[in-house]
Amino acid sequence: MLSVSPRVFRPHLRAVVSAAPLVPFRAVAGGLPIVLGLFISHRWGRQELAAFMLAHATVTIVVAVVDWGATRALPRNLATLAADAATELLAAGNALRIALVGVAAGLVAALTAAGAIDADAARYLAILFPLCPLFLVTTNAVSERVVAAETGGITTAVAAGLLTFAGLGAIVLGLGAGVLWLVAAYVAGKAIEALLLVSGRWWVLSVGTAGVADTAAALWPFAAQTILGVIYSRLSVFTVERVTTRAELGVFSVALACQNALLLIPTSLALMQFPELTRRWQEGNAGAARRILVRYAIVAVPAVLVGALALLIVSGRIARALDVPPAMMPFVAAFAALAFMSSLSILGGFLLQARGQERLVSRLSVLTLSLALVYQVAALRLWGLWGIVAAVAAAEATTIVVFAVALACAGRDRDGG
Repeated sequence: MLSVSPRVFRPHLRAVVSAAPLVPFRAVAGGLPIVLGLFISHRWGRQELAAFMLAHATVTIVVAVVDWGATRALPRNLATLAADAATELLAAGNALRIALVGVAAGLVAALTAAGAIDADAARYLAILFPLCPLFLVTTNAVSERVVAAETGGITTAVAAGLLTFAGLGAIVLGLGAGVLWLVAAYVAGKAIEALLLVSGRWWVLSVGTAGVADTAAALWPFAAQTILGVIYSRLSVFTVERVTTRAELGVFSVALACQNALLLIPTSLALMQFPELTRRWQEGNAGAARRILVRYAIVAVPAVLVGALALLIVSGRIARALDVPPAMMPFVAAFAALAFMSSLSILGGFLLQARGQERLVSRLSVLTLSLALVYQVAALRLWGLWGIVAAVAAAEATTIVVFAVALACAGRDRDGG
């Protein structure tokens, strides 16, 4: 009888444990706004939901610009730089990103004054905009914690933020203070989370003007890929809105939320393994790098499959809770299951960036984004809402192939072939 030593599974178990604190962090960051939006729709109606979603989408775009690629670049650079160089990089990056926050605030104010932003959405936007500088704080703190392998405090910070939001939200609802106060409670919870994340590592908030231009140029390829990634992840929302009905957009929003939930473990694990992957690649240890990728596949792919199975089991409850027509639940499950392909497409960009080829990643992202737009518009017009399933599947397959070819070519160039 074939027996397998427990030692074979220990690295994969450690990978799950190390990534575990990032799962609630990413779940709250990506899922809580969706839950909040659904509650706003239930309590105050679709008009308020529309205003909230428009404001939150605007803030998400601003955050992507303000981030300037730091979410990807900081873990890699902090993992490879000496302490003094890391501090200098953070100081220059912080100066750049604070300036971007100021520019964004001025631009949003000008657009609001000119009437380009709906007045209802502008109210929410004013309350949500502090999330932009708060994101700067959390990105720096989480990146440093990941590199230092001190991720335990992340869960505590997330829990404190949630408790703050829950407590303040309960007060708001109890007093009947209105939807804007509930959104303000959400922002207050994110502020507490950021405060605890950065506690004990205040040096990550240092600001310096030396080397800002060089830092901006060095981070630009990461920034371009991040901004394109945000557009890519929300492209289907805009195409579905334009081509289908509001009712179908609502069903699609549920499907997208379910897919994001299935991707929590793969994206968290990829972020957790990125610094180590970078170290191993720069050391020339290809075997160790391959083991990291295999570990990711062994953990991430089954996690997605188990999540998809669980979604099928509770699909009836989801339909009742979120007012999804039962006939549309197969669509929700099919779209959510595309997380399997997404969990594989993540690898290409991470590996190329770990190799220092972030400029190539940004160029390839332009290509895959352009093709995704063509796929989605064509498929939605041909097959209606179900077309988005085929289009996103085609886009993910294209991304996997494009990045696989790029990795193969990079490997031949390295070997001198």
